[in-house]
Amino acid sequence: MGNWRQITSPFRWGCLAENSDELNRRIIAINVFASIGVLLVVIFSINAYRTHSIWMGNSIALVGFTFITARYFLRTSKEPSEQLIPISLFIVSLLALMTLVIVTGGINNHGPLWIFVLPPVAFFFAGLRYGLFVIFALTVFISFLFF
Repeated sequence: MGNWRQITSPFRWGCLAENSDELNRRIIAINVFASIGVLLVVIFSINAYRTHSIWMGNSIALVGFTFITARYFLRTSKEPSEQLIPISLFIVSLLALMTLVIVTGGINNHGPLWIFVLPPVAFFFAGLRYGLFVIFALTVFISFLFF
């Protein structure tokens, strides 16, 4: 049991005993999402640099930096109201990443398939009302860019 606590301790950064269980679960989910997101973004960024797509690599690396920044804010925040900063950073960076892969098509035109990542993440982190707003905003923005 002690080893499991050591392994999962980086994902508990920002969890406080006085927080509700729901808030602590959300914090753990943000930490896991940030860790996986950074890992994937580093891989995608290296792949973009290998294919000589410097602009795409820089854009993806910027999203990864935003994930790291959001995780830092989460680690240093003490009040539950401060949890909105990392959640907003995640959603805005995910919107930017989704816009990038939809407009450019990604690698081998598989970019639009990644759009299915946005709704569950937006609903989980932002709730139903704001999650619907985020999805609607992305749809309107992408429609504006295409038409």
